[in-house]
Amino acid sequence: MAQLGAKLQALDAELAACAAERDEAQEDANNQRTQGQELAAEHQAALDNIDALTADLQQAQAERDSAKSQLSTLTAELRTVRARLASLEPSASTSARAAAKLAEEVSTVSADRDAALAQVAQLSEQVSGLTAAYEAANAQVAQLRAELSSAAREQAAAGVMAQQVAAAAAVAAATAAATAPAASQYPTVSVEAAASSDVDMNVSNLSQPHAASRLHATRAARTAAASALITPAASRFPTQTFVASPMPQVQDRRLSVHTVITEALQSAPVVTTDATAHNAASASQLAQASADKENDEVCRLVGKAHERSTLPLSFWAAEMIVAGVHVDSFFC
Repeated sequence: MAQLGAKLQALDAELAACAAERDEAQEDANNQRTQGQELAAEHQAALDNIDALTADLQQAQAERDSAKSQLSTLTAELRTVRARLASLEPSASTSARAAAKLAEEVSTVSADRDAALAQVAQLSEQVSGLTAAYEAANAQVAQLRAELSSAAREQAAAGVMAQQVAAAAAVAAATAAATAPAASQYPTVSVEAAASSDVDMNVSNLSQPHAASRLHATRAARTAAASALITPAASRFPTQTFVASPMPQVQDRRLSVHTVITEALQSAPVVTTDATAHNAASASQLAQASADKENDEVCRLVGKAHERSTLPLSFWAAEMIVAGVHVDSFFC
């Protein structure tokens, strides 16, 4: 009972620790989710900024190309005017008015050309600035994408951690819930209660009639006690199904309980699905085996029943005592 109480306290502490870890993991997951949403918003804003910069850059490039074309046209026109001006020979027939007109035309074309040059320089500088901004925006988008991917991985890891912690908490809660009924239903079961004088009876005394009669009377009484003890326990666990098939003979009396249970499970099929009736039948067969067979075969039956049920090992130790089997045979 003290061991079950300590186990329950340990399970409660483990459950509280799992709950704290679950809350912490959930908080981390929420923080990661919020950070991911903020990074996604920044990423979208950076993408919108890149789209705007791209439109401005394309417009500036178009204006620059138009100014360059206009500059080329003005340069060609200026060359034509200068060639015409140079072709005029100073003669008496050349009037001062024609010379003045050509000089004015040359001046106008030169001014337009200078203005076109200034505009091309300004547009080229604007294109360079927009190109630098576009490259910086691309770098920002790449950085935001890397941060967003890292945040997504961290969020996924936090989600997995939260699921694992929740699963551990569920297992601890289920274990505590399964252990509590056993501790409350069997508060006085103890292996030390096996001290009985007639358990250590010598098998050689069976040759005497009065000793055999006394042994059979004692085991008959224990048969009734075993049936009375195991039947209420079987009714409290209606979903458990015991097995009731004959066991092979055990040759080595030093077999461990684990070996006995393993062999029993490998060779014993389930007889029926009616749990309550079958449990009573198993109790009857266990009592009959205690009266007619060796201790090792009773060990096998009890080991099978314990493996197929949710009852604690101390309960089956008490069953062995009631059935007339020495405790050392069960824990050998």
